[in-house]
Amino acid sequence: MLAKGDIKNVVDPKLQGYFSMNSVRKAIEVAMACVSQTTAKRPTMKQVVFDLNESLAIEMDHTMVGHEIESKDSIESKDSIESSSLNLRSELPLLAR
Repeated sequence: MLAKGDIKNVVDPKLQGYFSMNSVRKAIEVAMACVSQTTAKRPTMKQVVFDLNESLAIEMDHTMVGHEIESKDSIESKDSIESSSLNLRSELPLLAR
């Protein structure tokens, strides 16, 4: 499925198309790098967090552009995601590989 570039079938259908393909593509690239058979080709956790935050930023930009009027729940959800993203950066210790 992924080898053919069929990304939409990997995404939860409950999202009903409300997502950025670029964000999903970035997240899949990160996931695929993490399962590389060669250890040296796998990203560090620092790189994974950086890349996933980049994917999240792409999604947030897409959401802001695509939906000018947002519900209170949607805004609270975004605040929660942003807070979680910041916590990931501050809580992960930097470890040598």
